[in-house]
Amino acid sequence: MNTETQGAPPRIRPGWVWAIVIFYVVSSLLRVCLYVGLYLGTYPLPDAARLRIQSVPRILAFAISILLPLCAAIWLWLLRREAFELFIASFCLSLIAIAYNLATGSRIQLTASALTLALEIGVIIGVGFRIIVCVYVWRLRQRGLLV
Repeated sequence: MNTETQGAPPRIRPGWVWAIVIFYVVSSLLRVCLYVGLYLGTYPLPDAARLRIQSVPRILAFAISILLPLCAAIWLWLLRREAFELFIASFCLSLIAIAYNLATGSRIQLTASALTLALEIGVIIGVGFRIIVCVYVWRLRQRGLLV
């Protein structure tokens, strides 16, 4: 047996790794479909909101907000140590996006207060989920499962 592989951690992916990777891949695909639908005008939006969505900075920000967590999930799937830093970067980017949207009021204005409340609760749940994922990946790295 090779001495390099004797001390290596097992390459079996824990169940939560599967769940996190599947969640991020599916949610990324859904977000792309939603954005394409918004961009192409499939969903009715006020003209001001449509112009914001179709602007180059928004498209770049959207691409980064999709690619960064997707890369983090892929690195987690590969059980790489860098997954933790990518998840942290993705979390920080999401906090910046939330703060920017709150500061500029650039969220799509909704008339139904129940729907607005549901979106705010969704943001809180999303931030909580990202924190849990970051902690979990950090613990995997501390235990030596990520190499």
